[in-house]
Amino acid sequence: MHKYSIAFDFDGTIINVAHRDYAIYCKLVSDLSGLTLPFERYWSMRRARTDIHLILSQSGISEKNDVNTFLQQRAEMIEDEKYLALDTVIPGVKEAIMLNRTLFSPYLVTTRNYVERLYWQIGKLGLTTVFDNIIVARKQKTDAYSKVNHLKIIVGDTENDIDAANALCVVSIGVLSGIRNAATIQMFHPQFIADSVATIDFKHILMNIAGWIW
Repeated sequence: MHKYSIAFDFDGTIINVAHRDYAIYCKLVSDLSGLTLPFERYWSMRRARTDIHLILSQSGISEKNDVNTFLQQRAEMIEDEKYLALDTVIPGVKEAIMLNRTLFSPYLVTTRNYVERLYWQIGKLGLTTVFDNIIVARKQKTDAYSKVNHLKIIVGDTENDIDAANALCVVSIGVLSGIRNAATIQMFHPQFIADSVATIDFKHILMNIAGWIW
């Protein structure tokens, strides 16, 4: 009998992207002569799914041209190696996946424009041997998840991952280690919620959803 696969989102699920996100925000707000919000306030708003226009307004940036400049340049900078280098592996995540590899086949599914930079980052973070396969989405993440063989569970930190799981009729686990807080994640009704990948009881969940007998 084949092993089921679990697909993991990358940003916010495997790695902490808060410092990359905030550093880009600070650089662009400063360039536009705005006033940066403290990290705790900014990240709390981001995790609550606050509209970026409101965040920029509170940062002293409201002119349409300035907002457009911010959004365009942020999209260009988000995969710059200078900022990717600020990401770190969420504590215990690598160990949890490696420990449970006998139970399932781990896939990594992420949206990136520059695949070579993704592999550079994976290597830099010591994650090269963690996943059986890596699938990169350009736009539609559900299509990327659909390419995972024997997919049973999707683990992610945003509604994009939960919506993909629902569309593909597989189990969703929302984690609180990324860019959505508990209240926001709960709005999209994942079957399970965990603080991070490190705290997921994979064996228990697989036993419950697949009827496994150990």
